Amino acid sequence: MPERETPAFPLGSAGVAAASIGGVAAGGEEPGIVWLLEDTHAGGNDACLAIAERLGVAFRRVPLRWSGAGWRGLGLMWRGAATGSLGGLQSPLPLATGQPGLTLSAGRRGARVAAWLKQACGSAMVQYGEAGLAGRAADLTITDAPVAAGRGVLPVLGPPQRIGPMAIAAARAAWRERLAHLPHPRLALLLGPGPFRSELPPSEVFRVATGLTEALRGAGGAILALADQRAGREAMDALAAGLGSGLHLLHRSDEPGPDPSLGFLALSDAIVVAGHAGPLLLRACVFPVPVYVAAVGPTQPRERRLQKRLAEAGHVRWLEGEIGGWSRPALDEAGRAAGAVRDLMERVGAGG
Repeated sequence: MPERETPAFPLGSAGVAAASIGGVAAGGEEPGIVWLLEDTHAGGNDACLAIAERLGVAFRRVPLRWSGAGWRGLGLMWRGAATGSLGGLQSPLPLATGQPGLTLSAGRRGARVAAWLKQACGSAMVQYGEAGLAGRAADLTITDAPVAAGRGVLPVLGPPQRIGPMAIAAARAAWRERLAHLPHPRLALLLGPGPFRSELPPSEVFRVATGLTEALRGAGGAILALADQRAGREAMDALAAGLGSGLHLLHRSDEPGPDPSLGFLALSDAIVVAGHAGPLLLRACVFPVPVYVAAVGPTQPRERRLQKRLAEAGHVRWLEGEIGGWSRPALDEAGRAAGAVRDLMERVGAGG
């Protein structure tokens, strides 16, 4: 399979944190700035950050820390659930230096703060994931639940990832010469943890590794393997043994030195994901090459649902025989969600 070039993308359609945070005036906040409300206990902070980094406008990260106010704080939050509440919020909101034009939030408590800011400042509200009653105030809800798209609701295929076209292009440039000695086709093998972060069965890992080694030997290619230490020491040893008879590079996540993960993925012709980590599979789908799922041990119901959704959308196939080349677009849910947020900003004039 020939090496793929990263497709061109419009200037400003992708960004990184340093570029996205720029543009703040020295005397205070830029008018209409985006506030990223980061609840210390919410699970969608990384997804919101991925979206914010792709907006192409200045944004401010506002941590939300909560006091141990007990039932009194919970009661205050509940009474203001539908209209917004700061009950139990310990960290001050930086309103003295400017008001937000739009908020990005995740979790129920973040949604209540965002709803309060909407009422107090007139800011637009974008909520990621489940929000409870406060979600009624959201102008746009982004969700990875399997729901239908509708007015003010944008479904995404899993949490948006913080890997955009710029990061992929940079990884290709940084690792191209280092991997130039390896022939094509190159196969990236991602080994994640077992179900519920348990260790993977070494015999299953060895079976997958030897099968891929035999397949690549016949094609004259090489394997670029990335092993998560949570897979277990015995599983990683089994992986090394299974790859030993073929041309390969193996990087374990606990090894010192530069992390080659993005370079391996950006310069591979296909990717196989083994193990039980939804984020690992979503990360693989960010790259515009064939992605296969290798069954290793039992699978959690939530993971099976994600695999099914990605397969139905044409992003993954199950590893059941030969590895072939097939075309698929890169999964860019962060860019798609950022586009919807920019549209909202234009409609409500939140861009400053």
